Amino acid sequence: MKKKIVICAAISLILAIVLCICINVKKNSLYDQMAASRWSEEGMVAQISIMYPVSDTEKTEELYFTDLSHQIQKKLDESAYSDLSGKKDKSGISFPYAVSITGKISINSDSAGLELTAYGVEKDFFIFHPMNLLNGSYLYDDDVMDDGVILDEDAAWKLFGSSDIAGQSVMIGNVPHIVKGVIKKDEGKFAKAAGLDEPMCFLSLKSLKAYGRIYGSYDYEMIIPDPVDGSAIKLVREVLSERADDLVIVENSYRYNRDRMVDINHEKGIRSMSTKGVVFPYYENIARAWEDVFALGYLIIWVIVTANLIIFAVFMIKLIRSEAFKAFKKRIRHNLIYMIKNFQRRSQNEKKE
Repeated sequence: MKKKIVICAAISLILAIVLCICINVKKNSLYDQMAASRWSEEGMVAQISIMYPVSDTEKTEELYFTDLSHQIQKKLDESAYSDLSGKKDKSGISFPYAVSITGKISINSDSAGLELTAYGVEKDFFIFHPMNLLNGSYLYDDDVMDDGVILDEDAAWKLFGSSDIAGQSVMIGNVPHIVKGVIKKDEGKFAKAAGLDEPMCFLSLKSLKAYGRIYGSYDYEMIIPDPVDGSAIKLVREVLSERADDLVIVENSYRYNRDRMVDINHEKGIRSMSTKGVVFPYYENIARAWEDVFALGYLIIWVIVTANLIIFAVFMIKLIRSEAFKAFKKRIRHNLIYMIKNFQRRSQNEKKE
């Protein structure tokens, strides 16, 4: 019986180690959550997302996020770690940031038309979300025109019968747009449930507002200095002031650490509730799904480790109380007494000599 318990304990520990390795490998592959580590190998930066209620979509002014970026920059300049900020661009901002929102749009080629899910993006969106680019290029903030569009592989085949279409022209709202590139979407159960089961495209926020229909929430993402864990998100909350409680603010860089997993396991049930009216983008839905999986994985690991510690403690208590251990302890004690007496005898002989 004891032998079976020891074998089961050893197997469970091996499973816990394998599970821990799998969790770490998977979370490091979620590239949407790893922008901070890509941006700075030295660390000391944090990736933070701010998601706004759908009710804010219509009333958000065009320059709101530009103003917000300057407020954050001002706070960084006033902070004790202003020297960690990068070189400022022509607008006076030292950190990368992106704005995006979900909607629907109709795109027509010479041979076909298609209504598809659209992401209107601004600034450095593809620094945060470098999807697998099959050909062409991403949309960049320094593009001269706002007439670029990126199609996914599914949309490219339906519109052109090929995925090698970078440079081709499509019509959006009777205005010509250039296909800058074609991307391959993430696959899997979570990706499909998050909205990646339909054809999609990325285009400028300006084009989506002008020719499409917006129905999602604004998502503002940034990478800012974080010399002390938690200092970056504290700075962001100070800038947002009383508005912070109405928004969903995520510190992506630390969302999968062990402390966060403990919180998620404590939030079972409550975590599924939402009262802020935010429609999450596909990448946030995928990230939250993996949070639940990792939290369960860590819970299993903790149960296995705790069970093995209890088994080890019981085994040690029984061992200490056993006759064999008592005899061993007696023998050790006898040998120690003999060694002490022998040492004393030698010392006395040396003094006499």
